[in-house]
Amino acid sequence: MRRSDTKRPEKNAEFRSAADAEALAKGCLNIEGDLTISAGASGDDGISLDGIKSIAGGISIQACPDRCAGFAAGTLSSSTLESIGGDIHISDVAGLHSLLFPSLRDVRGTITLENLADLRSLDLAHLRSVNESFVLAGAPELTNLTAPTQGFDVAGDPARVRVWDVGLGSVDAFLVTPSNAHTRDVSVSRIPNVVYAELATSNGGTVRIEGNGHLTLGLGNFRNLSSASSGSGSLMMPAHIETLNVSGLSSVRWSSNSSQNNNNRPGEYYTLGTLAVHDNHLLTTLPILWEGVDTLEIARNDALAELACPRDLDAVRAVASALRNVAICDNPRLELGGATADEDDDGKKWNGTVETTSWIWPTVDMETFVLSGVVHDTFFRPLEKIHGLTTSSSPNPAKPRVLANFALTSTVPEFHCGTIDQMRMHGVFVGNYTCNGNSVDMVPPHHNGGGVIRPRGEAAFVVFSIMFSMVLGGLGWLV
Repeated sequence: MRRSDTKRPEKNAEFRSAADAEALAKGCLNIEGDLTISAGASGDDGISLDGIKSIAGGISIQACPDRCAGFAAGTLSSSTLESIGGDIHISDVAGLHSLLFPSLRDVRGTITLENLADLRSLDLAHLRSVNESFVLAGAPELTNLTAPTQGFDVAGDPARVRVWDVGLGSVDAFLVTPSNAHTRDVSVSRIPNVVYAELATSNGGTVRIEGNGHLTLGLGNFRNLSSASSGSGSLMMPAHIETLNVSGLSSVRWSSNSSQNNNNRPGEYYTLGTLAVHDNHLLTTLPILWEGVDTLEIARNDALAELACPRDLDAVRAVASALRNVAICDNPRLELGGATADEDDDGKKWNGTVETTSWIWPTVDMETFVLSGVVHDTFFRPLEKIHGLTTSSSPNPAKPRVLANFALTSTVPEFHCGTIDQMRMHGVFVGNYTCNGNSVDMVPPHHNGGGVIRPRGEAAFVVFSIMFSMVLGGLGWLV
């Protein structure tokens, strides 16, 4: 395609100086192949690609085969470049301090920016879509980012966004996606200068956030406008994240533009599959106000003292009807149950507005339930009442049970397993079972004898190992 008789497309282009780039831009509107820039390219005012509108191939800065002085030009920019058909791959280039593509909208390959020790400014103000993946890593001096406030779509399979070891003060641009964007996996970690991050994605696969210990995670407006329409306009559909894995937080809150301030309960337009919260040493309160949580893992949170579950009846049903797997372990300040369990948390509010309780017992059968820490006998009183344990040796099949694995270790000195053992013998916990190291057999139906208590065996150890590996496995999702 030609802009004029003097403008012609180039198949591939390579240059070593600002003068080369200027000459190329003057003679060419579109590059039909790849654009390669020498790492040793020089130019007092940087390398400008102004005039080039599209590159059908990729763009890269060719690293030196041996040590070199670095990218002497300092800046690579274009105010006119709108689309790139291949990859942007710039890695291990010293001396590059500014990468400025404010008009770039579409990249049909990947964007990979790695190990750019001198990069300070990145401008992708109008980026709309990346077809495969986005990686920004190893840029500790990067403090100036211009990116779309509504986020950008990543359409790969899997669609990945990876951001780590950057000097940015905000990573919100990577944690928000446009409505109806492709589902994507996001990992943000080692971000020492970020004290607040806003998670406002419309959908996601695995979202992993590793804070710096002082990070507040804000939960934004998760309403997702569906393309489907009714007589009154577009339908409001729940946003969904399959797995949210967070660590290094100091607090969690719904932001000022969230659904709770539009007269809707928190979590109403936001569902989770798995919530893994671990290694948050300053986090004191954890809200579990999302709908649809199937798996809940809470481990090694030194300051965690309170769970905030919804008291709203509709939200209770939404949470309690979905929970299948629970592992709550090694949270030394978190007490489950207590002397006032029957009046538990009456009048307690989270964020000053949302009425909460400390726990919701599921209304359907669960697969696994693993607890270790400060657990009181009274924590299980509601479950005991649900089953109405009497002389029956079989549980009511319409009441919730734990089908695969139940393991409990309480650090409360006066805790005793009598009530728990009774529920086990009556078939409430029908799979592998241990309470403070002992295992009890179920009583066969219509049999009135007592159960047999055995020391904890290898099977119970496997139960704990499996559940802990579910939490620890999240630590390997960085790359």
